[in-house]
Amino acid sequence: MLPPIADISFYRIAQQALTNARQHAPGAPVRLRLAYTDHAVELLAANGSARRAVAEAGHGGTGLVGMRERADLVGAEFAAGRVADGGWSVRLRLAVREADRERQGEAFTKEGKR
Repeated sequence: MLPPIADISFYRIAQQALTNARQHAPGAPVRLRLAYTDHAVELLAANGSARRAVAEAGHGGTGLVGMRERADLVGAEFAAGRVADGGWSVRLRLAVREADRERQGEAFTKEGKR
């Protein structure tokens, strides 16, 4: 279980990564993976290169800056950049604190899931 601010940060970064893929690589396949282990939560969003012409945006947005700021806010590692096939990837990793693991265990116990 992530703290609420980290939870919403992961959600918004995934949402922004998908928005960027739609805008900058129309028609490209996109993979979104969320992995949750005992020690970390990791988000990976990756898309291939554009399969259709990219529409003229007019001006640059703040997508990457906003994602990096959200990651910094919760102490997560953030990386974004081009990949070998001409696409783009966004990676977010947050170590899960012991207190958050204990809180998750308590939540499962209270809900009768253990």
